[in-house]
Amino acid sequence: MARLGDSSRTSLKSILEAVLMAADEPLNLPDLASVFTDEERPSNADIGNALKELGDDYAERGVELKEVANGFRIQVREDVNPW
Repeated sequence: MARLGDSSRTSLKSILEAVLMAADEPLNLPDLASVFTDEERPSNADIGNALKELGDDYAERGVELKEVANGFRIQVREDVNPW
């Protein structure tokens, strides 16, 4: 696996976005942390901050980052769901 930070194009936020997009179900913080090796694993606070930034990025888009009872998922916004 590429090390976090090996590329200026690879950020924690980008990695989390890709993991959430590929997941078949919501993922919680331990699930998200588990994709990293022990040496590269970010703190829960860093993961939380990246998720907040990702949610902010989606503010004006047709998808959103949603926290549900069992974790986080990326989903279509309700207001555009009919289409």
